[in-house]
Amino acid sequence: MDAALIIDEVRLTPILMSDPPLLNTRGVHQPYTPRLIVEVVTRGGVTGLGETYGDTKYLETARPLAEALPGRPVTDLNGLLPLAAEVCGASRATDDRVAAGGLRGAQTADKLRLSVVSGFEVARLPQFGERAEAGLPRRFQRAQPLGAPGLGQLGDEPQTAPPVS
Repeated sequence: MDAALIIDEVRLTPILMSDPPLLNTRGVHQPYTPRLIVEVVTRGGVTGLGETYGDTKYLETARPLAEALPGRPVTDLNGLLPLAAEVCGASRATDDRVAAGGLRGAQTADKLRLSVVSGFEVARLPQFGERAEAGLPRRFQRAQPLGAPGLGQLGDEPQTAPPVS
């Protein structure tokens, strides 16, 4: 296994985002919503970001998973869910059922764990991109990002593109 693809660190950052009180399946909600930012850093220095809902139950479920991931290969996506089931057992996060009401139905420990794991899955995707791109011929590798030399930065006054040669 390539050492650059080994998870070195996992950081969890709970935040509150502004969320206007709109009517949804659960009624009108508060003006803020909690989110959990998941950062997965490999030994190769690539950091991936993911996010999921972030109330206390989600954070309590995510912490043991974050602690269990360092030293494991970032490429083992199939092992993520069994690992979560092992280290984030139902008793850690919720009772067997937590009333959620509305069209979503009851929130079970399995649904909660799946939602938390999705943030970790997304945070591991950039490492796959870096690995795949390394083996591609130059013409298929990453294109110039927006704001490439000669085109200005996002928000600058419009400029004409350099001539194509």
